[in-house]
Amino acid sequence: ASMNKPITLQAPVKQCTVYSNSSEYTASSEKEGSSRHSSKIRANDTFDTARTVFSASTENTQAPHQVSPRDVDMEVEVEEEINFSLDSPMLTDEESVHSKIVSEYGRQVIDNFKKKEVVMTGELLNHEIKGTHRKQMIVWMEEVLRIFKCPLETFFMSVHVMDRYMEFTKESLKLSELHEIGIVSMFLASKYQEIEPLTLDLMISKVAHGKITEKTIRTRELKILNVLKFKLSTPNVLDFLDSFLEYFSPRLEAEDKLHVKEMAVLVAKNGIADRKSAFTTLPSELALCSLIIAIKGYSKQVRKNILTSDFSLAIKSELKSDEAVVLQIGKRLKKLSTEKVF
Repeated sequence: ASMNKPITLQAPVKQCTVYSNSSEYTASSEKEGSSRHSSKIRANDTFDTARTVFSASTENTQAPHQVSPRDVDMEVEVEEEINFSLDSPMLTDEESVHSKIVSEYGRQVIDNFKKKEVVMTGELLNHEIKGTHRKQMIVWMEEVLRIFKCPLETFFMSVHVMDRYMEFTKESLKLSELHEIGIVSMFLASKYQEIEPLTLDLMISKVAHGKITEKTIRTRELKILNVLKFKLSTPNVLDFLDSFLEYFSPRLEAEDKLHVKEMAVLVAKNGIADRKSAFTTLPSELALCSLIIAIKGYSKQVRKNILTSDFSLAIKSELKSDEAVVLQIGKRLKKLSTEKVF
């Protein structure tokens, strides 16, 4: 599908889900059974962010939201001073018995994830696709998956699959291929993560609006799988975020944990959409920075002492890179979180 024209995805007036066996689910059959896809599309839902124009034009005059590739992506800029620290400004409290208890199983999971996390450069010089195009596609993917009520795991894996494919493929990818790559990445992640994944018919008719054929999707799917050597489960930021929250759960009350995760996920979403943040630090460390920003933000809201000095030290002990490098990423994430891309 060409990316030179605006792409607008609008949900149909009538709720309808087409399954791979060609059967349809509509609102009139709701009483006969429930399905996850039954409420995925509402009549007034539109994919507004899909109206972004991906263009290879380098002219100075451009239409609204039009993006042109540049030698230096706009994400790479001089950082302004932002107050971010791995240390808590709070006084040290006495450690409780629960804060000392850790799950041996959880420890093993995190250590195993760290061994498998992939380091990428995010270098796109071999492609027409630039960092600004990638960011627009990620924002659109998030909206598509949210409207179709896919879990967070699907979104984070979709982005990770797309990034790894663009990183490791030996092909020079055209800008016009980005839409197709994004759709197939979502399709693969949904099939991997969900019990009732997005179907091929739905991806073609509702997401691609018939502009991408079944053959095109299957061909791109095979290309991506071959480049990734059929390894889709490389740990991403959400994998680490969930693991750290479980590992540090003795230090968090159940209700606090839910709110902290919600805030940390928003920070992490902005982080992976930003090429500099996504590729200058490890997924585990981006997750740790997102967690600290969320804990500090939530603590201010509820006026509660959560991030004790001991908790900060425990988080610092999980870092693999130099602390100064991670602090710079934390500053950038904090800045991005105020922009509220998601």
